[in-house]
Amino acid sequence: MALQITAADVRLAAFGLTIPADNDVDGQIDRLIAKAISRLPGGAAGIQARIDAGTLDEDTVKGVVEDMVIRVLRNPGAVRSTSIDDYSETIDAAVSTGALYISPAELALLALRSQRFFGSVRIGIPSWRVPGA
Repeated sequence: MALQITAADVRLAAFGLTIPADNDVDGQIDRLIAKAISRLPGGAAGIQARIDAGTLDEDTVKGVVEDMVIRVLRNPGAVRSTSIDDYSETIDAAVSTGALYISPAELALLALRSQRFFGSVRIGIPSWRVPGA
């Protein structure tokens, strides 16, 4: 089964952000989703193979992609600060870039879980069982 993330999913995940419901906007969000998936480690095919193999949770991948897209939607103009008369506001550095990227924390969520040993018991997934490893 192919990974399915829609503009509606992004809207639901975008707490505190109102995203217009419009076909043009949905088309732009769909393009951002496709770009975000292609930037994941291993690309779309590698991620899907890991989901199918049960070595990666599909909801985790969806959450990472939604967060990547929402960063762009929160600040599409890459504004770092605004000022009007004596009011000023500085936007958080992670949001202020307005760029579509995967953060180190998100990479860690998608990382292959390496084998670990607890005493003499091996814990984890052997690398030969992980597709594309």
